Amino acid sequence: MILAKTNAFRDIISNLNIIINREPLPSFYFELFIIIGLVAPIIIRIVNKHIYINKNVLDPYLIFLLGQIITEILVVKLLGKGGGVVVGFLFSSLRLGQLKSLVNHCHKNLIFLAFIYLQLILWSVNCIQIIGNRFLYLINMT
Repeated sequence: MILAKTNAFRDIISNLNIIINREPLPSFYFELFIIIGLVAPIIIRIVNKHIYINKNVLDPYLIFLLGQIITEILVVKLLGKGGGVVVGFLFSSLRLGQLKSLVNHCHKNLIFLAFIYLQLILWSVNCIQIIGNRFLYLINMT
């Protein structure tokens, strides 16, 4: 939270809030992430609850996602939507590393491997979208 108190960070968050208001994401964007990024993994986890791979693949994914959701809610309440962009980018970037490491746990299970690759695509698109639709605008504002 020390970083949040600096003027530079406040300016970044303020500018991100302006960008978000000027260039909102399409409404389907969040729905897509809720369905593919949250609901689908929960359904797979429930349907395949007796498969050992859940412990190594889905549980870490869902725990990390829950951490992201809680952190984003808190940061958005404290700093505004611009803070959520920063948190979203950090967590999405870290999630890509997590998913890449999870590939080793499911190389023989095609369902879980497909899940991992779908998530890799989803979260890569999120990082690219944040860079292209938020950070590049931010750089142009300074």
